[in-house]
Amino acid sequence: MAFVDFECVTRSYAKVSKDNIDKVAAPFQADPQKMEFLSILDGQVDLLTMEGRPDLSRFFDLLDSHSITSSKEVSTLRAEYGLERLSQCLVYRLDIYTNTTTGPVPQGCLDTALERVVEGIGNVLGKQKLGDDDSVMVNGAVELSCGVFHRLYSREWLNCCDIAAAREMTDRPVFVRLGLSIPLHKEDENGEVTPLSNPLRRWRKKIDDYSCKGKNDLEGPQVYICPLNVNANHFTLLKINEQTKITYHYDSLANLDRPSKDGANPPQEEFKYLGVRYTEAPTPQQRDRWTCGLMVICNAKGRMIGLLVGSWDDKVDPDRVTKGVVGDCQTFLKDDDLQPSPLFKKRKKMAEGVQKNVLNPSRSSRRRREITEGC
Repeated sequence: MAFVDFECVTRSYAKVSKDNIDKVAAPFQADPQKMEFLSILDGQVDLLTMEGRPDLSRFFDLLDSHSITSSKEVSTLRAEYGLERLSQCLVYRLDIYTNTTTGPVPQGCLDTALERVVEGIGNVLGKQKLGDDDSVMVNGAVELSCGVFHRLYSREWLNCCDIAAAREMTDRPVFVRLGLSIPLHKEDENGEVTPLSNPLRRWRKKIDDYSCKGKNDLEGPQVYICPLNVNANHFTLLKINEQTKITYHYDSLANLDRPSKDGANPPQEEFKYLGVRYTEAPTPQQRDRWTCGLMVICNAKGRMIGLLVGSWDDKVDPDRVTKGVVGDCQTFLKDDDLQPSPLFKKRKKMAEGVQKNVLNPSRSSRRRREITEGC
């Protein structure tokens, strides 16, 4: 079926008479399939009004189930809009919560999955053993350090680059903008933690730039998601929704009595000029001191595809979040979306050049070495 430019239709028929409107509506009323299509669109408009965006996945499902568009064309549209793995994301989302019927993830299975991913990345890099300084690029955009697999295996604190790479492996709508982790405090060599001045200034400038671009094209309101590093030892997640005018802060240690290093709230202070309301959103709480990075990954994955994070009382199994991250790596390896980073290629080229330029020892140098060794 043919899709029309609804903006042009709106401009053309905004001021026409009722009789002309009736003439335009008559062909639709006479065609049951077109009436079904209008009914589907009506539901999407309601979602757009109430929630700030339509549900493309449901829209495509209805086009298919009502035989308005062929299944083949729907599959093509899903792939084009990055929705082909959305069902997997939903299953992952349900799987992360502690479930007494399925029990914990067997550690042996998780270790095996990690080993397979490391082996696959080793094949990509052409190395049998990976080091912490080896890395691959995710979608050609974010660097994934191979050290993350040791940290996942050993259940260690993840760093900001690990979190960025894991978020990049999640499908998201075009209006969702991701920011790198922003430190709100700094720690000196004596271990003293002090707040940074204007920590969100650079990200706020990027949001202003995006907003200016949005006024010149038809992108519309954006959603911004960014981790925060609080007190130099804890990650939280910040989400700004321009459509709902609300800033959401997701903190997996919000119920812990942590002393604040400063009295002000940087997210609230930095973005109050947008006219958005700040709220501490309900967030499942971690049960240890090291899983805040995994919680940020988990919460970001859910919010990027429009799913709720959960309640304060929900319990998230960190091993299941790790399982999801490893599963994303396996998918990206299969799709050839993990490639050697430019830095790795440069190191490899330099190493190969050094090997090619190594001179064979001359007879005189060999003779000198033999004499020296004899002494």
